[in-house]
Parts: sequence; C-alpha cells; structure tokens
Amino acid sequence: MKIRFVVILLFVIIFILGCNQNGGTTYQDEGSPSNPVLVTVGVTHHGTIGSYGSSYYTFVAAENDSHTIGLTNTQSDLSWELYDSTHAYMEDCDDYMVPGPNDEIKQTSSLTNGADYYLLVDEWDYVAGTFDLTITYP
Repeated sequence: MKIRFVVILLFVIIFILGCNQNGGTTYQDEGSPSNPVLVTVGVTHHGTIGSYGSSYYTFVAAENDSHTIGLTNTQSDLSWELYDSTHAYMEDCDDYMVPGPNDEIKQTSSLTNGADYYLLVDEWDYVAGTFDLTITYP
C-alpha cells in the first residue's frame, strides 16, 4: 500500500513539474497550412510550437541533391513531415523511441533545385516550447 502511494505521489510531482517546465510562458504554433512560414536553407529558424500543436514551414531547395532537415534544442517530443510542391507526402522523421534535444535530424531524398517544399512540425507530449529548425545541403 505504501509503495503504491509513493508511486502515485511521484507521478503527480513529475506531472506538475512537467506542466511548469516553460516557466508559465505560452508558446504558439507558427504558420498554417495555407500560410506557412518561409525559412531559408542554411539559416537557422528559431521556432515555437504549442502544446500538442503543429507549425508549418516552406522552403526552396538549394540544389539538386539531398538536404538535411534538423530540429535541435527542442523542449519536447517533436516530429516532422516533408511534402513536395503539390503537397504530396515525401518522408518524415520521428525518433520517438529516444526523444532528446537533438533527435529529429535526417537527410532527405534528393530534392529539385528551386522547387518549393513544405514542412510540418508536430508536438507529441503536450509540452509547448521552442526549437531550432535548420535545413542544409551538402
């Protein structure tokens, strides 16, 4: 009985601390499906996302080659999905097994120089916050 009480108490404490992780700061999703935020290849964008939210971005491929998309310095469990100029799904990255501050980095398929691409970032553990989005090419 005592062990069960301690386990429940620890769960409640962890939940309360997790809810206050951002010091009361409210973070908002960025962009929308019809009006994504433009990011530049090679320039880090300091993004925000709401609790269990979605932020939307667009970029222009810099070369006819693979690009690396990275979400780093994250405050929560994030994932991303890449879509082409027709909004057709291409690929995603979700390292849900081992979430951490630099866990959503992946090299994409070959992209077409000058083509528009769309990126959806989703938050999965109800912890709003910030992250760095960087898209680079070799």
